[in-house]
Amino acid sequence: MSNYFLTGGTGRLGRPLALYLVRAGHELSLLVRKESRRSAREWLAELRTTEADTARRIRLVTGDLTRPELLDKRDRASLEGVEVVVHAGAYTGPKQDRGWVWSHNVRGTTHTLGLAAELPHLRRFVHISDVAVSGDITGPFSETDLLRGQQFEGTAYAESKMVAERRVRASDVPWTVLRAARNAPVDWLVEAASALAEHPGSLRRGVHLVDPDSPSNVAVYDTRHATRLLRPLGLELVEYARERGV
Repeated sequence: MSNYFLTGGTGRLGRPLALYLVRAGHELSLLVRKESRRSAREWLAELRTTEADTARRIRLVTGDLTRPELLDKRDRASLEGVEVVVHAGAYTGPKQDRGWVWSHNVRGTTHTLGLAAELPHLRRFVHISDVAVSGDITGPFSETDLLRGQQFEGTAYAESKMVAERRVRASDVPWTVLRAARNAPVDWLVEAASALAEHPGSLRRGVHLVDPDSPSNVAVYDTRHATRLLRPLGLELVEYARERGV
């Protein structure tokens, strides 16, 4: 079992991912903002009443992605044993002010990378990206593509995720980039992300977690890495959906 640090643990993907990881036996330090700490404590207290062993594996740490130091010194020291960082934290709301979005999604990623680089036992930095990094591309977009001259008119979020991913790929940490599609089943995203976080074949790889045949996709997403890595685990999306009736 591994020791994880997760950002974005109160989000659509982050909360179920947090539960999945600790139910699998991993230890988890969960980043929460100061203004969200009360609700996170209430959630954790409720979890203790039904899954006491699971709840004991979760530790809340207070921080802010927009701060260069991210956490205070005491909480930073408590993360010394962390082996896997999953950076799912991002601003995905309707506000499209470029400065605001940049502070959370670009600088927040930079700050998390800085923290990860200081962890002595780090084995993997898993960055939850978005297939929206393809911008206005309408042709094939591979898992190795990033800068294709795409435009992001009126979509500060998508552009910020592209720049954030670029910083991850240029870093010295042992990274994995998972580009998730918002219309993909959350349960599948959680299981796939958990499996790929530990998979040696995903090291320094980008993986598309998307249905390549979805008519809602503007780009045609190549999924060769996703197929190669997930099919042996029974987690290729088509098979997963068939077995679970998704």
